[in-house]
Amino acid sequence: MFKNKAKFYEFLSLFIMTIGTVIGSGIYMKNNQLLQLTHNPIIAIISWMAVGMVCIMIVYVFIEISSATMHMGNGTVPTWTKMFINRKTASLFSIIYTVLYYPICQALFASAFVAYFFKTINQALSANNQLIILLTCGIIFILIFNLMNMFNQKIGGRFQIVATIFKFIPLVIALFAGFFLFDSNSSINTTGMDGGTWSTSNFAPENFIRGFGPILFAFDGFILIANAQKKAKFKEVVPKSLLFGLIFVAVFYVLMAVSLFMGSPDGSIVELLAKLFGSSGSADAKKIANIVSNVILMFICLFGVNIFSMVPINMLESDVDAKLVYTNNKHVSFVKAGIIHSIFTIIVYLFLVLMGALVARGNWNGISTNFESWSALNPGKQIQDYLGFTTDKILAFINTVSTAISTFGFSMVGVLLIASIFNRKTQKVEVVKVKHFVPIAIVSSILLLFFVACGIITFALPDKGQFWVESDGFFFTMIFIALLVFVLILFLIQEQLFKKNGVHGGFDGFVSHGNKKDINHVKQ
Repeated sequence: MFKNKAKFYEFLSLFIMTIGTVIGSGIYMKNNQLLQLTHNPIIAIISWMAVGMVCIMIVYVFIEISSATMHMGNGTVPTWTKMFINRKTASLFSIIYTVLYYPICQALFASAFVAYFFKTINQALSANNQLIILLTCGIIFILIFNLMNMFNQKIGGRFQIVATIFKFIPLVIALFAGFFLFDSNSSINTTGMDGGTWSTSNFAPENFIRGFGPILFAFDGFILIANAQKKAKFKEVVPKSLLFGLIFVAVFYVLMAVSLFMGSPDGSIVELLAKLFGSSGSADAKKIANIVSNVILMFICLFGVNIFSMVPINMLESDVDAKLVYTNNKHVSFVKAGIIHSIFTIIVYLFLVLMGALVARGNWNGISTNFESWSALNPGKQIQDYLGFTTDKILAFINTVSTAISTFGFSMVGVLLIASIFNRKTQKVEVVKVKHFVPIAIVSSILLLFFVACGIITFALPDKGQFWVESDGFFFTMIFIALLVFVLILFLIQEQLFKKNGVHGGFDGFVSHGNKKDINHVKQ
């Protein structure tokens, strides 16, 4: 394929970077949620295939889009939006990323770390005590990683390299183990677990549109690698490496989903590993299996907290350089960017966790819930079942909103795809044109926006038999609207400040005039 060894090594390094960037915490945390939403493991597998194909098309389109910043600035969705659309739209996108997207994602991993800790110790903590520990420990971990990346990003980078290696070990084990652990207790052969129900014969049309949100979360981050051509020596190898890399990821995800549904009782990696490690059947083996599998997930969550500290600090600094964020014509250092990110993350974390804990709905009575009262209503259930119930309820909104905001992030990508199509006619932005760009861009943008709409609407709908105003869907809708209104208010305030005080040299170009050092982005 490559006669030049240097070209081959660059292709290989970019190929590995693509895989390491995209394959992250999504497959660890969202496959079970996908099964709960689609109610059919076969539909879930089909959804993995469909979204994977569309993401491959989007990466191909972004080869042309990202060429606009090949020799200047830093390639981010807001930066490209400024070039292909306008500065105001780009500033709005930047605020969404800064205020909602990154804070919510980091809050998710911080809360998930504590939740897996509860399952590891397997103690019947009251919901009130769980809430106190969640708030305290979650905020502490957020601050620790943010402070580390504010003052020394090399440590965070090394930590993420270890994460990239570590996260593949359980995945590879689970990939092969699932096929060997196939039995009557596998999710593809059962009808439900822990209150969730599914069936391989249930092909209701609405089930096909419910799973796009979690899958988009799992693919999230692949846009960041499109800008790799900026620093590539042999730029012609970049499209091949990105395409082959994402094809590998899409195939890997499908095989991973099949393995999990064949081996795991509920489609999750933690249950598959528990089944594998506890295959001897003894009580001690099962206890050790529970501890090992949850500790692995705890480490994966820490890696997520770290990456959603590194990327937003870098991104905010880059968006200021692109004149998208109002700073009264002042430079934003990593320390200042980290402080801003920490403030919004802690606010979001407190808001979503408290909403999940304090709002009584359905069979959730709030923080007054304890093991004794819960077990009286659920005889025969164990402490682990109780902890699964309480953490699911307390973290219900942070789980759904994180998936929804990740899905919503793809809507900004979709808008950029459409703008790039019009750019072929207007020639507003100079790009390196790629073959078959227009048809692939049209198809991928239509399908992507359809996936986004389905992903968000899914969380707004109530479960069967529930009144909407009494369901999680109602509260999710109110929370999501409130967060978007908050962003809109901040955007309008910023626009007034821009209008009043202006920007030195106008909004065109970059503050650094293209001399800023490249930033390497690595996903969870």
